Amino acid sequence: MLSLLSRCAQGTDGGALDYALNRAIDAWYNDRAWFHSLQQRVMEQDWSWNRPAIDYIELYYSALKS
Repeated sequence: MLSLLSRCAQGTDGGALDYALNRAIDAWYNDRAWFHSLQQRVMEQDWSWNRPAIDYIELYYSALKS
């Protein structure tokens, strides 16, 4: 759902959030197959901190060397 909202949201104000939620609700009711495929794609992504942690460690050691 967050992926859909972030893809639909064009701003950070209340109107943009309302618009994104309405698009998400519309997708749920009118294109359930697409919505479920989106859910599957989002669930297959790695949302852990593993990659950001490695990036931070590499940046830290890079800064130490310079």
